[in-house]
Amino acid sequence: MSHDESLPLVVLLVFGMWVCHVTSRALTEETIGSWWAFSRIAATKGITQLTTKKLISLSEQELMDCDRSREDQGCEGGYMDDGFKFIVDNKGINTEAAYAYQAADATCNTKKEAVHTAKITGH
Repeated sequence: MSHDESLPLVVLLVFGMWVCHVTSRALTEETIGSWWAFSRIAATKGITQLTTKKLISLSEQELMDCDRSREDQGCEGGYMDDGFKFIVDNKGINTEAAYAYQAADATCNTKKEAVHTAKITGH
């Protein structure tokens, strides 16, 4: 998982604003701008759990690395709709275990991006 399980995700999103540097599952003080990816993945994870009854940890890093055709820019920030559009257009998103959070921008790993563990059809 990418967040401290002892805190509700909403608390982390509102007060922590998710960051591009996470150590030992806890947030640091360095606010860089990856919160947009975490909030999109949290919503997709919730929809996936509701529809499949499986709680699957999904890849924020894939969004940060691979969703670059619109306004989203990894650790430099992103927009509400664009992260969801990426998941829809990409036909899904990989797991965090397979495409782990690196706390930094990286080049899209197209082999990992091609694996679709969870998908949404709209937002």
